[in-house]
Amino acid sequence: MHLFDLLSDALRLNIIHDNAYKTRMNGFVSEVFFDRYLTGRQITRYHGGYLVPVRKHTAALTDFVYFTCISSADEPADYLSVYQALLPLRPVCQFLIVYENGRFAEQTMIDAGGRQFPLPVWQVYRFENGVFSSESDGILALTNLFDDSVQQPVLKKVSAFQIDAARNNLAFLHEQELMHLYVERLLFDVLIGRRKVKGVPTDIDCIVRQPGTDQLVLIEVKEKDVARTIPGFGLDEHRMQAMKQISDLTGLRYTLVVRHIRNQKDRAFIGWKRIEINTFMQHRHPVPVEGGKGMRSMDSHNPTYICPVEYFKEI
Repeated sequence: MHLFDLLSDALRLNIIHDNAYKTRMNGFVSEVFFDRYLTGRQITRYHGGYLVPVRKHTAALTDFVYFTCISSADEPADYLSVYQALLPLRPVCQFLIVYENGRFAEQTMIDAGGRQFPLPVWQVYRFENGVFSSESDGILALTNLFDDSVQQPVLKKVSAFQIDAARNNLAFLHEQELMHLYVERLLFDVLIGRRKVKGVPTDIDCIVRQPGTDQLVLIEVKEKDVARTIPGFGLDEHRMQAMKQISDLTGLRYTLVVRHIRNQKDRAFIGWKRIEINTFMQHRHPVPVEGGKGMRSMDSHNPTYICPVEYFKEI
């Protein structure tokens, strides 16, 4: 099966509706474009990771596990400073999953929702006492921290139109980029996802070294057009508060990077813009608007704050 099909099916195990599928697929596009932007300018960047609470109904930064997936072409030792910098968040455990591009374990499949998902050839490391140590239990060292769910994984129905649109939107990705997305979503959506009991997760899209200072900067990447109600860019309250809390606890700057597009229909690229989370919160409009549902239920309340576009800087 093609990597896109595996990625698509992995997402379908952990979404609620068509729009959540579309939102996540569009998010992949902006994240890959930004990664290429950084690489083209020789800016040191690290893959971000997931913060997943091991207990139900807990917030993102309570009793959570942090994990990052990287290719074997990357150097694990480069991530030591990143994991050390995140310790003030008090994670239960931190794991680094190192996979081999294009290689899958022979005759090792995970059955979920009636689909077979191949496991990559990977090595799992636990970060402890300032070093990465190989886990003899492999990926079970991570997944066994979560209780099993009584809910059976179900492959959600997504329209053929949405799947074809996503396939076309991601057609520009290189095989290695698709592999990275698949490994991340295999772990988050298939191995944890609906199979395990967990709290409300959050993630860090990527981490960069500030040119000139070498300081670590956390990055959240969003693809957005200018809001109609207030000329600016929005951020949902849940994400905004998580970014602020992570920044305060770690002392690291957390920057929202916007891939500015013309509109939601043709999604024509205009340029990159950025704003630090503290600046966003200082200048946001005080009254939230009802934002898009994104990955949430269509019946959910999603307060979103908008910061006027003049406070964003061009990249």
